[in-house]
Amino acid sequence: MDERTALYLSILGGSGYFAVLGSLFGSLVGWIHSGQGYQSGTAVGLAVARAYDRLAPKGLSDTVRGMVTGGSDGLVIGAGFGLVLSLLAARYAPEGWQYLLTIGWGSAILAMAALALGLLAGLLTSLGTHAVAGLFFGGVLGGLLGLTWRGTDGLMVGVASGSVGGVLLIWAMVPRQNPSSRCDEEPPEG
Repeated sequence: MDERTALYLSILGGSGYFAVLGSLFGSLVGWIHSGQGYQSGTAVGLAVARAYDRLAPKGLSDTVRGMVTGGSDGLVIGAGFGLVLSLLAARYAPEGWQYLLTIGWGSAILAMAALALGLLAGLLTSLGTHAVAGLFFGGVLGGLLGLTWRGTDGLMVGVASGSVGGVLLIWAMVPRQNPSSRCDEEPPEG
């Protein structure tokens, strides 16, 4: 394979990778937002969702509309980001694809971390002040376990996993109210 074809394929591969990553992340965020009653997106994502809405026999549900909007926006943003990164790597590095591979893995880990932190934030909001105890004690215990397991290398992994584990433990223990029950209604006499 000549140098020009290899360069073209690395640019195409970098752009395609980030387009897929952005589309998956955008679809997931659109699904979460639509489940909470929000609809948002750029002009591109909303136009794609409207086009699919016209083609669907019964129209799109709010969940699917949110996923299509978020996925389309993520695809466009990811492809543009990947194209810029691929061009920069090709211009300034002789083996640019190696840098793209490292950046790609880092971006995938960053997307998963953003999703996990967003879900944790939603969980913390729904649990209220109880979650702070789980976050604190779980983080301290996880940090100590990570420190004894791998030294300072295991400290952050221990704190992060312990914090998430502590919040999930509190979530499992704290009773939740039925959303259909109202606080202003008086209980039936009996």
